[in-house]
Amino acid sequence: MMITHPGNVLKVSAALKADLRSPSALSALTGFSLEELRAYRNGWRVPSPGRLAKLAHVLDVPVSELL
Repeated sequence: MMITHPGNVLKVSAALKADLRSPSALSALTGFSLEELRAYRNGWRVPSPGRLAKLAHVLDVPVSELL
């Protein structure tokens, strides 16, 4: 059984690692908890479609870049 995700784990992780803001600054901007951001950054989870769009907006990248 193949599990599909709304975003690409590696792309989301890379985008978060490339951002120079601190995790707490990103948490304040996105409204995501630090635990959520850590899970996304480390590739343990990907955001839901709505959260993916919000993350793309904060990181100033097209959503398509994270899919």
